[in-house]
Amino acid sequence: MQDTDSGEETILLVTVEETTWLAMGESHLQAMLTGEGDYPRPIVCVTFRDMAHLTAHVPQGVAGLWAVHPAIVRRLRENGEIVDRVID
Repeated sequence: MQDTDSGEETILLVTVEETTWLAMGESHLQAMLTGEGDYPRPIVCVTFRDMAHLTAHVPQGVAGLWAVHPAIVRRLRENGEIVDRVID
């Protein structure tokens, strides 16, 4: 996904309950997971209330997406690298 304002790439995570997946930005996955190297910041994390809610907004669901370990998400949050968005 390209950020239409700046032309830069975006990393997008989606979260349901305690599970998070990488929805966009796979080319930056290794750098984001290790914290080494350059990757786009902030990372946008969209939270859905449950899987049915996610599927209503993202018809393909999480099939084929990389799961992101909770410790990685915690590190990104602690470092102030995540901007949260909640979908109602």
